[in-house]
Amino acid sequence: MNTAKELAEVFNMSLNEAKVYLALNNQGSSMVSRVGKSANLPRTAVYPPLMSLVKRGFVGTTVSGKRKYYTAVSPEQLRNLMEQKKSSLETLISEMRRKEQIASPEHNLDIVHYPGRNGIMTAAQVFLQETREKMWYTFESPIEITELIGLNFLEDYVKARVERGIHAKVIVSSNVDVPWLRNFMKKDKEQLREVIVINPREYPFDSTIAVTKGITKLVNGSGNPFAVIIRNDNLAQNLMSLHKLIWSRYKE
Repeated sequence: MNTAKELAEVFNMSLNEAKVYLALNNQGSSMVSRVGKSANLPRTAVYPPLMSLVKRGFVGTTVSGKRKYYTAVSPEQLRNLMEQKKSSLETLISEMRRKEQIASPEHNLDIVHYPGRNGIMTAAQVFLQETREKMWYTFESPIEITELIGLNFLEDYVKARVERGIHAKVIVSSNVDVPWLRNFMKKDKEQLREVIVINPREYPFDSTIAVTKGITKLVNGSGNPFAVIIRNDNLAQNLMSLHKLIWSRYKE
């Protein structure tokens, strides 16, 4: 049995990733040089698969003095990772079956409904993946949405946006001084974000709208939560114009 090949196929690893994982599993916590010898790979070939394994959660790191050691998760933890992947896949399949889609090619219109918490997170990833411009214009009602999807998901999502060099102009309709929101806004510059807070009595909205060229994401976090992705150039342009109008008024 070719253990490395089997492991690679089951967990969607490259062959070198599987070899590095098995080397660490066999010898325990190790530095890079020892990993290369055990995996029968040159040191320069060890770094890419090793860093990938760390990023994907198959390998952990510890630092002792000036030395960094790498440790593979146990085979039992691999089973847990597989169960998590299975659960995520089942959720995705369920959402794909449940989503409602309206398409009108002659009007350049495509609408997809994503129900529930997982649907909201899926729609967020779709919006990010389909963004082709370097700017988002958003109307935010962040408290309910963040309570629903979790601050960890939000932070990871912002990080992914920043890594792609996408800026965000955010209009928040709120008069609630929430500590995490205040701390969040302190990172505006490093997270490529500008924020203005407007009077909710003048512009009341309790949903989130994000728009960029050709695509709009609507998110409702209360009651029966859901998200909607709308692919339509004209709607996106109109919403961006509305955003710019409100933005310019409050920026004066």
